[in-house]
Amino acid sequence: MSNDKNILKINKIFLPFDNKLKEVARDMRKNPTEAENKIWKEYLSDLNKNKFTVLRQKPIGYFIADFYIAKIKLIIEIDGKIHNFLKERDKDRTLFLQKYNLKIIRITNDSILKNPEKTYKKLDEIITSLLKEVDF
Repeated sequence: MSNDKNILKINKIFLPFDNKLKEVARDMRKNPTEAENKIWKEYLSDLNKNKFTVLRQKPIGYFIADFYIAKIKLIIEIDGKIHNFLKERDKDRTLFLQKYNLKIIRITNDSILKNPEKTYKKLDEIITSLLKEVDF
């Protein structure tokens, strides 16, 4: 899956990634979905500037996380309707990522597009809670 150059040490854990996913992730960053673009511009980019490093389309293992906040070990996944048919794959992905002590939250496209304020408020609550768990 990886070699030493492809291991990122974050919060005393190593996050391996498949080198082949780097180009795919780069393309995904250039072509975000409407919901990914909205949450980035309206919410996550401000976090990135003011509080955390927020990575977009971060390869981890054989997967690409939509958004990753290393400081609090949080992955934010934005799910479109296709995920209604990928439940087993999403479950496997979550189990893999949890092995690295990562927290995964899933947000639907509709939640971001139709009720962004409520979505961002909920994210604020989750992030505040996770910050209390982080050792500095």
